[in-house]
Amino acid sequence: MKPFARFDFDLPDGWGLFRPVFGALTLAALLPSTAMASSNFPGRVSSHLGDAPIPACTVCHESNAGGFGTVTRAHGIAMMDAGLQAGNPLSLDSALDDLASNDVDSDGGGVGDIDELLAGTDPNVADDDGQQGGGGGGGGGGTG
Repeated sequence: MKPFARFDFDLPDGWGLFRPVFGALTLAALLPSTAMASSNFPGRVSSHLGDAPIPACTVCHESNAGGFGTVTRAHGIAMMDAGLQAGNPLSLDSALDDLASNDVDSDGGGVGDIDELLAGTDPNVADDDGQQGGGGGGGGGGTG
């Protein structure tokens, strides 16, 4: 008997080179996906905070593409420190509550992260002009 772990299965003539591809695709289909599992987080932030403006992905991530392993912004790091886990909406709720109860101010600007999210401003920018995370409205007027 051939071991399953080697992905040994019969393929039509000439398709043998594709065996690793089929094996990788099979493995990928069996693993849980975390990269796209958090795409609902901005809307959940809004609803958890009582219909606050929906934050841009860049409030936590390095770009609006988001994705697993791309949390680089101070607010996102604070959320992870408060227990946020990719793909876990309950951990998002808990982390938001933790930041609110501890009045976390990631940018040191004197306004807590949760208050900034409620106001629709970026909790990573101390002198914020009302634009959130570079998303949405227009070019980012420089910070100097």
